[in-house]
Amino acid sequence: MKKINLTCTLLVLLLGIYSCKKESIETSSLSSKNTSNAVVDDTVCRSDWYGIFNQNTPDRTIYTTAHKIIFDGYAHVKVPVGFARSAYETEIDLTTPDCAAVDGDSVQMSVNVMNPTDSANSQYTASVYLYMFGSEDSAYVQFNGYYSKNTKLGVGRYKELDIPGLYHLFSSYEVVSLVAKDHIISVYRGEKLITQVDYTGTNIGQLKRIAVGFRGSGYVDYVKLYNSTTGAMIMKEDFNIPHKSTDTWY
Repeated sequence: MKKINLTCTLLVLLLGIYSCKKESIETSSLSSKNTSNAVVDDTVCRSDWYGIFNQNTPDRTIYTTAHKIIFDGYAHVKVPVGFARSAYETEIDLTTPDCAAVDGDSVQMSVNVMNPTDSANSQYTASVYLYMFGSEDSAYVQFNGYYSKNTKLGVGRYKELDIPGLYHLFSSYEVVSLVAKDHIISVYRGEKLITQVDYTGTNIGQLKRIAVGFRGSGYVDYVKLYNSTTGAMIMKEDFNIPHKSTDTWY
């Protein structure tokens, strides 16, 4: 009788172990599947920011990756160690990914930027500029903190220079928007329209790259692209994850 009871006990134990192992295997497999799905779900249309430091000579132009220009909540290109404090520009660029087809003639580019003159290694003229590079032509706007004659807005050869409304110093964060719609390029500071240029006669074409730049080393809080006709979001980047591009294209 004791032998029979012992045998039954062993069988129950073995069945329990098998059941636990099976449950463990199934749980592990499910976890694996969930992890796999999470990776797939996280796959979005994305590109990668890069930074440029330029002192107007080929040997003083330095390209750097997102790892070195994106911090906790902003993008900023630092002055490389060893470079003299002379005239220089910095820029952050983003190439349109192959998974996004964007009509550059129907785009609003909005950025929140700052380029104070009291920051380390600041430049006297303290320019801020935006570019939208297209397959056919490029749109641009340039603000200047001290010289109106160095301001401009246009698309290719269709442009306006020496614009009083672009004579502005960005001592704190402000939103600037460059808007292409119906072959008119417009620039806004906040909600205020500053000026417009008719660029009938050329096209921006498919959007290939965007850039935000400074005379000096400014800061970018976010960059957003919208369809200027429908208002739909095209791309957003808030730089909230340090050392990593998190631009999302829709």
